Amino acid sequence: LHKLGISDINLDDSSKNSSSVDGFNQWHLHLVERSDAKAAADLAFLAFYRPRFKFAIKDASFLERMLLFPVAYLLDSFDRWDAWLANYFGLCSRGGRRLRNPSLQKSDDSIFLAATPANSIANETLLAVVELSFDEASGLLAPPMRPFFPSSSSSPRKPYLSNLCVHPAHRRQGLGSFMCRAVEAVARRCWREDCVYLHVEQGNAGAERMYRAL
Repeated sequence: LHKLGISDINLDDSSKNSSSVDGFNQWHLHLVERSDAKAAADLAFLAFYRPRFKFAIKDASFLERMLLFPVAYLLDSFDRWDAWLANYFGLCSRGGRRLRNPSLQKSDDSIFLAATPANSIANETLLAVVELSFDEASGLLAPPMRPFFPSSSSSPRKPYLSNLCVHPAHRRQGLGSFMCRAVEAVARRCWREDCVYLHVEQGNAGAERMYRAL
């Protein structure tokens, strides 16, 4: 993990009473590197995974359970492995060269910011991860994998916040807001952009309230 401080994202004195700076007393902010990709994928899987296969084994007879259990187990294992691989390879694809040479400069590669507890000596436990990319503000979701060829679209490109995930044991503590403020600071101070756009999953009232409160 490439540790960042307040000066790295150029938070000025007027921001020192904000939740962004207060968060530095509780959490350390880092740039995710290639060696951290597995830990980041693990956290994304924990936050976002939803099973695609469901079996009503409880209502089945004993014989049906005997027949269905191995199939359900194999499909569930495959589903979990497939979801984790999608997270891992998607992160590596979108992070590109920035994962090998971490920086806050604007480029086609996504920035992955991670938070660890400030009281952790090793600073290895990822509590939250958020992605910041420079994508077309077309209103469409960003692709899970980085395209092989540049887009020919004429839509303007803007900072795009996505894939914010917070460890379930550390939610409702202001960590999500802290990560969003850090993204805003990078976009404003390092990229010289005046807005960040995002998508919210329909029905996710908690996330919508948090974003509206920023």
